[in-house]
Amino acid sequence: GKHSAKDRPIPSPMASLSRRHSLSWHGDDFQHSAEPGSKCFAVRSLGWVEIPEEDLAPGKSSIAVNNCIQQLSNSKGQGSAENQGEGQDLVMILKKDTMSLVDPLDRSLIHRQPILNIRVWGVGCNNGRDFAFVASDKDTCVLKCHVFHCNVPAKGIAKALHEMCSKIVAERAVASSRLPRAATLEPISAEDLPLQVDILEAVRQSMQTYEALYIGSLPVPRAMG
Repeated sequence: GKHSAKDRPIPSPMASLSRRHSLSWHGDDFQHSAEPGSKCFAVRSLGWVEIPEEDLAPGKSSIAVNNCIQQLSNSKGQGSAENQGEGQDLVMILKKDTMSLVDPLDRSLIHRQPILNIRVWGVGCNNGRDFAFVASDKDTCVLKCHVFHCNVPAKGIAKALHEMCSKIVAERAVASSRLPRAATLEPISAEDLPLQVDILEAVRQSMQTYEALYIGSLPVPRAMG
């Protein structure tokens, strides 16, 4: 799809080699200068992959997001065609009802994502430092799973998003109560909110386990099929 100046594609891995050693410094710098109420996280984009609508069905979304995290984590640095947007250090800023991805060097806006347009988000189960969210591309309407590696535990991002969603619901309820009945705002239901998935629990449940009794072992002269 076409990208506007405010939503330009993330450059290739080679474009950010000079930035990689300053990732945490830029995150701290942004946090100190950030507006009150905003949260800043230094992240590195691992890219995005397309995800079909059916994979977001109840009971399937956790595994689908984890698969995307695994795919992009395992292929990082290889510059594969599917791993689009891989390699750039960014600052993720959560403020009010918006997630913004900003270039830490010139502070230009790379991407702006309304929180309520996020379908699913979750934290990877391997090391807790990978974060992913799924949203529809505004130009192509394709569902994309965006994955990021964080220099701090990604549960901080998940917690901040959860708090933001709760605040959005509360503010919408207050605003609605102040309007005349004929002009009441459309209420936000639980189904309208982004879904935080428990990837670790889903992976545990997907693993098959079997009880076994160990009888013992015997030496053999050679390996046999």
